[in-house]
Amino acid sequence: MIGNFNVNNLNHADKIQTSISEDHRSADNLMVKILLAHWLIAATVMGYAHGLYLFGAIAGALICGFALLAKQYLHGTVYFRIIIAACFMLFSAVFIQQNLGRIEMHFHVFVALAILARYKDITPQISALTTILIHHLIINYCQEINFSLFDSPLTLFNYGSGFGIILLHAIFATMESIVLGITIYQLTQQYCVNLEKSFDNTDVITALDRVITSRDLSTKLSSKNKYAKLINELLELMNSNMSLRSALDNASISLMVTNSKLEIIDCNSTVKTLFKVVMSEVKKFLPNLECE
Repeated sequence: MIGNFNVNNLNHADKIQTSISEDHRSADNLMVKILLAHWLIAATVMGYAHGLYLFGAIAGALICGFALLAKQYLHGTVYFRIIIAACFMLFSAVFIQQNLGRIEMHFHVFVALAILARYKDITPQISALTTILIHHLIINYCQEINFSLFDSPLTLFNYGSGFGIILLHAIFATMESIVLGITIYQLTQQYCVNLEKSFDNTDVITALDRVITSRDLSTKLSSKNKYAKLINELLELMNSNMSLRSALDNASISLMVTNSKLEIIDCNSTVKTLFKVVMSEVKKFLPNLECE
């Protein structure tokens, strides 16, 4: 069982897709918690340098409120992942502004991109890059025309402005996203392989459990299961043995199997009934004979 889905009723591709969807929903919950922590940071320590506590509190509230509203309607979808990525970059913008363009605050962009890799999806990376690029272009322009907000000048870099600086930052952010994208692809591939192995093992255990608990040999493993040939041949052999066992037990004549020492190793119910009937007579000649 994965989440609210009974994966035993799905093929492996559907099971993997269901598991990935549940993983995305779990990541959604984590990201919202991290955003709320960002709000607390924006309203406290990030406002210390220039007293922009109110700006951090209001901006953080708007960002988190938007994320929570989106979660209400888009939880688990790619649209929510796009929104969450944009919200992380908006917090980067808030931190940069609270510190009036201090260059170290730009490092948050790279930290956020790394956090978003948790999604095992390249889409949030693209959304984050787009958002922060638009932010840089707009704030760079505002800085050049000396535009102010909350009685503070909108500042992108505390050492100046210009398209060349933005381009340099964009190159580094893009390089990180490419590396993260390759890593995400490889991790997702391995994640799917591990799921496939897990489902193969589960199918085998389920098939054997049916044999043990209900003598059900009718269901065979799909050929996509890497253990299918071995398990299906085993089920066929068990089915043959059970058929022979049934034929032996239901035979109207007495049948028994002995080894080379003439020891009885198997017999049908007719033989057992016969032994019980004649046992009292046989014991007169073989007093030590026991019949179970």
